[in-house]
Amino acid sequence: MKKRESIILNVLIIVLEIIGLIFSIKEIGKSAFIYYTQLSNIFLLISSILYLIFIDQKRRFVSIIKYGATLSVIITFVVVILILGPTYEFNYSWLLFSKANLCYHLICPILAFISFVFFEQHNIGGAKDYFYSMIFTFLYSIVMIILNIINVVDGPYLFLRVTHNSIFESLLWIIIIIGGAYVMTYLLSKLKNKVSI
Repeated sequence: MKKRESIILNVLIIVLEIIGLIFSIKEIGKSAFIYYTQLSNIFLLISSILYLIFIDQKRRFVSIIKYGATLSVIITFVVVILILGPTYEFNYSWLLFSKANLCYHLICPILAFISFVFFEQHNIGGAKDYFYSMIFTFLYSIVMIILNIINVVDGPYLFLRVTHNSIFESLLWIIIIIGGAYVMTYLLSKLKNKVSI
């Protein structure tokens, strides 16, 4: 029963991710690919495809990828609600319900969470898995900070604008984002394992 539901949810995620990708490319072109939102949702798209391909084989690498992708879109959702919302004068109607944002900021993170926690079969947990799940976020942060330092990009988020922020502000943002990601990956793992019991 859970297998069928996980298949349906992952097919929905794939379809919505493709729709979101089309909308975002039409709206902002190739610059869409500097955003964590865009890349985390592409990561989720790839992980859902891999999950469906290997659904009967229960490969550990697929579980880790799905864990990391689910975490990354949950981070996207939380950042939109807690950080971008206030930055954009609480314009949640645009942040959550406009075209690509509806897919990327709201529906896909919710579907990914529901599918991963309640319907997919994964064996995850422990410090190594927490670290593995955060690699995508680490890599994005490191690359974007470097690109900001050498003035290739500006942002695209206020907490990545290290050349505009003070050292204290930059360090504080790093602690908040990475620390928050760790808390989320820990809670996601604990919830998944509790539901699986």
